[in-house]
Amino acid sequence: MKITALINCYNTQEYLADTVQSVLGQRRQPDEFIVVDDGSTDGSYELACDLLRDVDYARVVRQENGGQLSAVCKGVEESSGDILAILDSDDLWNEDHLELAEQAFRKDPQLSLFYSGFDCFGESSDQWQPRYGNGMIGQTFVLVMVSKVHFEGVSSSLVVRAEEMKKFLPFPHWILGDWRSGADNILTWMSSATCGTKYAHTEPTIRYRRHAENVSKKANAPAFVAFRKVTEERFFEYLRRELFIDRRIANLLLLEFMGHENPSKNLKKEYLRAVRHCSRELGLLKAA
Repeated sequence: MKITALINCYNTQEYLADTVQSVLGQRRQPDEFIVVDDGSTDGSYELACDLLRDVDYARVVRQENGGQLSAVCKGVEESSGDILAILDSDDLWNEDHLELAEQAFRKDPQLSLFYSGFDCFGESSDQWQPRYGNGMIGQTFVLVMVSKVHFEGVSSSLVVRAEEMKKFLPFPHWILGDWRSGADNILTWMSSATCGTKYAHTEPTIRYRRHAENVSKKANAPAFVAFRKVTEERFFEYLRRELFIDRRIANLLLLEFMGHENPSKNLKKEYLRAVRHCSRELGLLKAA
């Protein structure tokens, strides 16, 4: 199994050396290492080239500034790995991140997404763990199409199956514009759209850096919440059109739920919420 490590980078010269070192320090070294510089103006591109000058399996790709999703998609298109491990240029991987992800993908040929808990550091320190279970999570195609559930993992914890992601690329330019930040949402939704399974590793395998420029700091601002609501609906309209899905897919919610061998309490809640939404607002199911 060939693994590609993919760093998306924009104006993070201050943190980039540590991020690159966290990739080079993996117990399971990547077979390919790509840094996509998204039009940095602070010397990040030049630093990346210098850091990776003597790493024969690494290369740096530069593009005009297009945002996080654009940079990730560029890296996916440039990659040749079977699985792709995403890393933001201000975060760090623990040394066992790729090793654990590879084990999960080898164990389940249907796996489309691995993600993990993470430790926060920098301006504040705490720990986050996946809410929807520890270990294998079954297919969530119907749930995601009906209720837009986001399976939580920050970008730097995500490892995806390359073949499945490439089926949807290239994205229309308007999607890249809508999602200049929030690539983790798109990647987790796409993993569900492929009808693959997911693996949630509860223990942290990455370190998420909290600092003044974190996009997540504005996530709860009213204007941004309103913007995200619109862009989410636009994206799902696109998905439903591309995959020829209509609202009757909601009738498969209960069938999909029954396919989960040991669903977590939070996953049960998401299915119940989706059933209630469909029955009361869309009139597609009998009242739950």
